Amino acid sequence: MIKQKYFLSSLDDEYLDLVDLLDDLSMVNSDIKFRKKSNYKYSQSERKSKIDDDKFASYTQAIIQLEEQKKRLEAKIDSFPPLPVLPSPEPLIKISGTVDEITYTKALACFDVGAYTTMQEQLERKCNRDNIGTSVAMVAQVLAGSAPHVGKTDNVWQRDKSMYVQGKIDGKPFAGWVETADVQPGEQVMMAAVPNGDGYMIYAIAVPEKNIVYLPPKCRRSKKSGIISDNIRAIAMMHVVLSPFFIIILFMSRGFLNSFLFIFIASVFLGPIIKYRIDRREGPYWAFFQKIDDVLHLDGYTPMTLWKLKKKTENARN
Repeated sequence: MIKQKYFLSSLDDEYLDLVDLLDDLSMVNSDIKFRKKSNYKYSQSERKSKIDDDKFASYTQAIIQLEEQKKRLEAKIDSFPPLPVLPSPEPLIKISGTVDEITYTKALACFDVGAYTTMQEQLERKCNRDNIGTSVAMVAQVLAGSAPHVGKTDNVWQRDKSMYVQGKIDGKPFAGWVETADVQPGEQVMMAAVPNGDGYMIYAIAVPEKNIVYLPPKCRRSKKSGIISDNIRAIAMMHVVLSPFFIIILFMSRGFLNSFLFIFIASVFLGPIIKYRIDRREGPYWAFFQKIDDVLHLDGYTPMTLWKLKKKTENARN
Protein backbone atom coordinates (compact mmCIF):
# COMPACT_ATOMS: atom_id res chain seq x y z
CA MET A 1 0.00 0.00 0.00
CA ILE A 2 1.37 3.44 -0.95
CA LYS A 3 1.39 5.87 1.94
CA GLN A 4 -0.09 9.18 0.81
CA LYS A 5 1.34 12.51 1.88
CA TYR A 6 -0.63 15.72 2.12
CA PHE A 7 1.18 19.04 1.80
CA LEU A 8 -0.62 22.24 2.75
CA SER A 9 1.44 25.32 1.93
CA SER A 10 -0.50 27.51 4.36
CA LEU A 11 1.03 25.59 7.29
CA ASP A 12 4.57 26.48 6.22
CA ASP A 13 4.13 29.99 4.79
CA GLU A 14 6.53 32.58 6.20
CA TYR A 15 3.56 34.90 6.76
CA LEU A 16 0.40 33.46 8.30
CA ASP A 17 -2.43 33.90 5.82
CA LEU A 18 -5.87 33.51 7.34
CA VAL A 19 -7.48 33.25 3.91
CA ASP A 20 -5.27 30.34 2.84
CA LEU A 21 -5.63 28.63 6.21
CA LEU A 22 -9.42 28.78 5.99
CA ASP A 23 -9.37 27.56 2.39
CA ASP A 24 -7.16 24.62 3.32
CA LEU A 25 -9.32 23.81 6.35
CA SER A 26 -12.43 23.77 4.16
CA MET A 27 -10.68 21.51 1.64
CA VAL A 28 -9.48 19.11 4.35
CA ASN A 29 -12.93 18.92 5.93
CA SER A 30 -14.48 18.13 2.55
CA ASP A 31 -11.87 15.47 1.85
CA ILE A 32 -12.38 13.81 5.24
CA LYS A 33 -16.15 13.82 4.77
CA PHE A 34 -15.87 12.29 1.29
CA ARG A 35 -13.48 9.52 2.35
CA LYS A 36 -15.50 8.62 5.45
CA LYS A 37 -18.67 8.45 3.39
CA SER A 38 -16.96 6.28 0.75
CA ASN A 39 -15.56 3.95 3.41
CA TYR A 40 -18.96 3.58 5.02
CA LYS A 41 -20.66 2.76 1.73
CA TYR A 42 -17.99 0.17 0.92
CA SER A 43 -18.29 -1.42 4.36
CA GLN A 44 -22.03 -1.90 3.74
CA SER A 45 -21.47 -3.30 0.28
CA GLU A 46 -21.55 -7.05 -0.36
CA ARG A 47 -19.30 -6.82 -3.43
CA LYS A 48 -15.70 -6.62 -2.29
CA SER A 49 -12.33 -7.29 -3.90
CA LYS A 50 -8.66 -7.21 -2.99
CA ILE A 51 -8.15 -4.07 -5.08
CA ASP A 52 -11.07 -2.29 -3.40
CA ASP A 53 -9.90 -3.47 0.02
CA ASP A 54 -6.52 -1.84 -0.59
CA LYS A 55 -8.14 1.29 -1.97
CA PHE A 56 -10.40 1.87 1.01
CA ALA A 57 -7.68 0.89 3.45
CA SER A 58 -5.63 3.71 1.95
CA TYR A 59 -8.65 5.98 2.48
CA THR A 60 -8.56 5.10 6.19
CA GLN A 61 -4.85 5.94 6.34
CA ALA A 62 -5.51 9.19 4.49
CA ILE A 63 -8.24 10.16 6.96
CA ILE A 64 -5.77 9.77 9.84
CA GLN A 65 -3.29 12.07 8.08
CA LEU A 66 -6.00 14.57 7.19
CA GLU A 67 -7.25 14.67 10.78
CA GLU A 68 -3.71 15.54 11.88
CA GLN A 69 -3.54 18.31 9.27
CA LYS A 70 -6.93 19.57 10.41
CA LYS A 71 -5.69 19.90 13.99
CA ARG A 72 -2.64 21.83 12.80
CA LEU A 73 -4.78 24.14 10.68
CA GLU A 74 -7.22 24.80 13.53
CA ALA A 75 -4.30 25.53 15.86
CA LYS A 76 -2.85 28.02 13.36
CA ILE A 77 -6.21 29.71 12.87
CA ASP A 78 -6.82 29.87 16.62
CA SER A 79 -3.37 31.39 17.17
CA PHE A 80 -3.80 34.06 14.49
CA PRO A 81 -3.29 37.46 16.16
CA PRO A 82 -6.18 39.88 16.75
CA LEU A 83 -6.77 41.85 13.58
CA PRO A 84 -5.72 45.52 13.42
CA VAL A 85 -8.05 48.06 14.98
CA LEU A 86 -8.13 51.05 12.64
CA PRO A 87 -8.48 53.88 13.18
CA SER A 88 -7.29 53.93 16.77
CA PRO A 89 -10.27 53.82 19.17
CA GLU A 90 -8.81 56.65 21.28
CA PRO A 91 -6.35 59.51 20.73
CA LEU A 92 -2.78 58.25 20.54
CA ILE A 93 -0.43 58.82 23.44
CA LYS A 94 3.33 58.55 23.69
CA ILE A 95 4.88 55.91 25.91
CA SER A 96 8.60 55.44 26.33
CA GLY A 97 10.84 53.08 28.21
CA THR A 98 12.95 49.95 27.97
CA VAL A 99 11.74 46.88 26.13
CA ASP A 100 11.76 43.97 28.59
CA GLU A 101 10.70 41.30 26.10
CA ILE A 102 9.36 41.20 22.57
CA THR A 103 8.11 38.62 20.09
CA TYR A 104 7.02 38.84 16.46
CA THR A 105 4.39 37.02 14.42
CA LYS A 106 4.58 37.47 10.65
CA ALA A 107 1.12 37.59 9.11
CA LEU A 108 -1.01 39.07 6.35
CA ALA A 109 -3.59 41.54 7.61
CA CYS A 110 -5.85 44.28 6.31
CA PHE A 111 -4.72 47.87 6.89
CA ASP A 112 -7.38 49.84 5.07
CA VAL A 113 -7.87 52.71 7.49
CA GLY A 114 -11.49 52.85 8.55
CA ALA A 115 -12.11 49.19 7.69
CA TYR A 116 -12.18 48.20 11.34
CA THR A 117 -14.12 49.76 14.18
CA THR A 118 -15.74 47.10 16.31
CA MET A 119 -14.24 44.34 14.15
CA GLN A 120 -11.77 43.60 16.92
CA GLU A 121 -14.51 42.41 19.24
CA GLN A 122 -16.26 40.48 16.49
CA LEU A 123 -13.10 38.60 15.55
CA GLU A 124 -11.61 38.06 19.01
CA ARG A 125 -9.23 35.14 18.71
CA LYS A 126 -8.83 34.50 22.43
CA CYS A 127 -11.83 32.23 22.67
CA ASN A 128 -12.39 28.87 24.29
CA ARG A 129 -11.35 25.86 22.27
CA ASP A 130 -14.97 24.71 22.05
CA ASN A 131 -15.88 27.89 20.19
CA ILE A 132 -13.28 27.67 17.43
CA GLY A 133 -15.91 26.64 14.89
CA THR A 134 -17.85 29.82 15.60
CA SER A 135 -14.71 31.93 15.36
CA VAL A 136 -13.72 30.37 12.06
CA ALA A 137 -17.21 30.95 10.68
CA MET A 138 -17.10 34.61 11.71
CA VAL A 139 -13.70 35.14 10.15
CA ALA A 140 -14.81 33.31 7.02
CA GLN A 141 -17.80 35.66 6.76
CA VAL A 142 -15.55 38.69 7.01
CA LEU A 143 -13.01 37.38 4.51
CA ALA A 144 -15.77 36.48 2.09
CA GLY A 145 -16.81 40.13 2.10
CA SER A 146 -20.24 39.60 3.65
CA ALA A 147 -19.42 41.60 6.76
CA PRO A 148 -19.66 45.40 6.47
CA HIS A 149 -16.78 47.86 6.25
CA VAL A 150 -14.17 45.30 5.23
CA GLY A 151 -11.47 46.68 2.95
CA LYS A 152 -11.63 44.70 -0.27
CA THR A 153 -11.35 45.00 -4.03
CA ASP A 154 -13.41 42.69 -6.26
CA ASN A 155 -14.46 40.75 -3.14
CA VAL A 156 -10.85 39.89 -2.29
CA TRP A 157 -9.64 40.92 1.14
CA GLN A 158 -6.64 43.22 0.74
CA ARG A 159 -3.80 42.01 2.94
CA ASP A 160 -0.34 43.36 3.55
CA LYS A 161 2.77 41.64 4.86
CA SER A 162 3.16 42.80 8.43
CA MET A 163 4.26 41.87 11.93
CA TYR A 164 2.19 41.47 15.05
CA VAL A 165 4.46 42.67 17.83
CA GLN A 166 3.87 41.90 21.48
CA GLY A 167 5.96 42.14 24.61
CA LYS A 168 6.53 44.27 27.69
CA ILE A 169 7.87 47.77 28.18
CA ASP A 170 8.86 48.72 31.72
CA GLY A 171 6.81 45.79 32.97
CA LYS A 172 3.61 46.67 31.09
CA PRO A 173 2.33 44.53 28.20
CA PHE A 174 1.94 45.94 24.70
CA ALA A 175 0.82 44.54 21.36
CA GLY A 176 0.12 45.88 17.89
CA TRP A 177 0.80 45.73 14.17
CA VAL A 178 3.63 47.32 12.18
CA GLU A 179 4.98 46.64 8.69
CA THR A 180 8.23 45.27 10.08
CA ALA A 181 10.31 45.56 13.22
CA ASP A 182 13.77 44.75 14.51
CA VAL A 183 13.66 45.79 18.16
CA GLN A 184 15.63 43.90 20.78
CA PRO A 185 15.09 43.54 24.55
CA GLY A 186 16.98 46.24 26.44
CA GLU A 187 16.52 48.93 23.77
CA GLN A 188 15.06 52.32 24.63
CA VAL A 189 11.97 53.02 22.52
CA MET A 190 9.04 55.37 22.10
CA MET A 191 5.63 54.09 21.05
CA ALA A 192 2.44 55.64 19.72
CA ALA A 193 -0.26 53.75 21.58
CA VAL A 194 -3.66 53.73 23.23
CA PRO A 195 -4.39 52.24 26.66
CA ASN A 196 -5.67 48.68 26.48
CA GLY A 197 -6.55 47.14 29.83
CA ASP A 198 -3.39 46.96 31.91
CA GLY A 199 -1.19 47.56 28.87
CA TYR A 200 -1.14 49.26 25.49
CA MET A 201 -2.26 48.74 21.90
CA ILE A 202 0.58 50.17 19.83
CA TYR A 203 0.66 51.67 16.34
CA ALA A 204 4.29 52.70 15.91
CA ILE A 205 7.68 52.06 17.50
CA ALA A 206 10.50 54.62 17.36
CA VAL A 207 14.07 53.76 18.34
CA PRO A 208 15.86 57.07 19.14
CA GLU A 209 19.33 55.51 19.22
CA LYS A 210 18.93 54.31 15.62
CA ASN A 211 16.70 57.18 14.38
CA ILE A 212 14.34 54.54 12.99
CA VAL A 213 10.57 54.29 13.26
CA TYR A 214 8.46 51.22 12.54
CA LEU A 215 5.02 52.09 11.19
CA PRO A 216 1.89 50.29 9.96
CA PRO A 217 1.91 49.28 6.27
CA LYS A 218 1.14 52.12 3.81
CA CYS A 219 1.55 54.68 6.60
CA ARG A 220 4.91 56.32 5.83
CA ARG A 221 4.49 60.06 5.61
CA SER A 222 2.09 62.94 6.09
CA LYS A 223 0.42 64.84 3.29
CA LYS A 224 2.37 68.03 3.87
CA SER A 225 5.71 66.23 3.59
CA GLY A 226 4.96 65.14 0.03
CA ILE A 227 2.58 67.74 -1.39
CA ILE A 228 5.08 69.03 -3.98
CA SER A 229 6.17 65.58 -5.10
CA ASP A 230 2.52 64.51 -5.38
CA ASN A 231 1.72 67.42 -7.68
CA ILE A 232 4.75 66.66 -9.83
CA ARG A 233 3.86 62.98 -9.87
CA ALA A 234 0.30 63.74 -10.95
CA ILE A 235 1.46 65.91 -13.85
CA ALA A 236 4.11 63.34 -14.82
CA MET A 237 1.50 60.59 -14.84
CA MET A 238 -0.68 62.64 -17.16
CA HIS A 239 2.33 63.14 -19.46
CA VAL A 240 2.76 59.39 -19.62
CA VAL A 241 -0.94 58.82 -20.25
CA LEU A 242 -1.08 61.47 -22.97
CA SER A 243 2.25 60.65 -24.62
CA PRO A 244 0.64 58.42 -27.30
CA PHE A 245 -1.61 61.34 -28.29
CA PHE A 246 1.47 63.57 -28.36
CA ILE A 247 3.13 61.25 -30.88
CA ILE A 248 -0.02 61.08 -33.03
CA ILE A 249 -0.50 64.86 -33.03
CA LEU A 250 3.19 65.41 -33.73
CA PHE A 251 3.06 62.98 -36.64
CA MET A 252 -0.09 64.55 -38.09
CA SER A 253 0.78 68.22 -37.59
CA ARG A 254 4.57 68.01 -37.74
CA GLY A 255 4.57 70.82 -35.22
CA PHE A 256 6.60 69.88 -32.16
CA LEU A 257 5.98 73.07 -30.19
CA ASN A 258 2.20 73.03 -30.72
CA SER A 259 2.03 69.34 -29.81
CA PHE A 260 4.12 69.88 -26.69
CA LEU A 261 2.00 72.84 -25.58
CA PHE A 262 -1.18 70.83 -26.09
CA ILE A 263 0.10 67.95 -23.96
CA PHE A 264 1.48 70.30 -21.28
CA ILE A 265 -1.78 72.25 -20.96
CA ALA A 266 -3.81 69.04 -20.90
CA SER A 267 -1.52 67.63 -18.20
CA VAL A 268 -1.85 70.74 -16.05
CA PHE A 269 -5.64 70.64 -16.25
CA LEU A 270 -6.03 66.87 -15.91
CA GLY A 271 -3.26 66.50 -13.32
CA PRO A 272 -5.52 67.66 -10.47
CA ILE A 273 -7.88 64.78 -11.28
CA ILE A 274 -5.04 62.33 -10.73
CA LYS A 275 -4.02 64.29 -7.64
CA TYR A 276 -7.56 64.02 -6.28
CA ARG A 277 -7.52 60.25 -6.77
CA ILE A 278 -4.14 60.00 -5.03
CA ASP A 279 -5.43 62.09 -2.11
CA ARG A 280 -8.55 59.97 -1.83
CA ARG A 281 -6.55 56.73 -1.78
CA GLU A 282 -3.63 57.84 0.37
CA GLY A 283 -5.34 60.49 2.49
CA PRO A 284 -6.32 58.22 5.42
CA TYR A 285 -2.74 56.95 5.72
CA TRP A 286 -1.32 60.48 5.63
CA ALA A 287 -3.79 61.53 8.32
CA PHE A 288 -2.90 58.58 10.53
CA PHE A 289 0.82 59.18 10.06
CA GLN A 290 0.23 62.78 11.15
CA LYS A 291 -1.43 61.54 14.35
CA ILE A 292 1.60 59.34 15.04
CA ASP A 293 3.97 62.22 14.25
CA ASP A 294 2.05 64.52 16.59
CA VAL A 295 2.89 62.30 19.58
CA LEU A 296 6.33 60.96 18.59
CA HIS A 297 7.76 63.99 16.69
CA LEU A 298 9.46 62.00 13.95
CA ASP A 299 11.61 64.71 12.36
CA GLY A 300 14.92 63.06 11.50
CA TYR A 301 13.57 59.52 11.80
CA THR A 302 13.68 57.07 8.90
CA PRO A 303 10.58 54.91 8.39
CA MET A 304 11.77 51.30 8.18
CA THR A 305 9.87 49.37 5.53
CA LEU A 306 9.94 45.66 4.85
CA TRP A 307 12.05 46.23 1.73
CA LYS A 308 14.56 48.44 3.57
CA LEU A 309 14.94 45.94 6.41
CA LYS A 310 15.45 43.09 3.96
CA LYS A 311 18.11 45.13 2.13
CA LYS A 312 19.79 46.00 5.42
CA THR A 313 19.90 42.32 6.42
CA GLU A 314 21.35 41.31 3.05
CA ASN A 315 24.06 43.98 3.28
CA ALA A 316 24.95 42.84 6.81
CA ARG A 317 25.39 39.28 5.57
CA ASN A 318 27.66 40.42 2.75
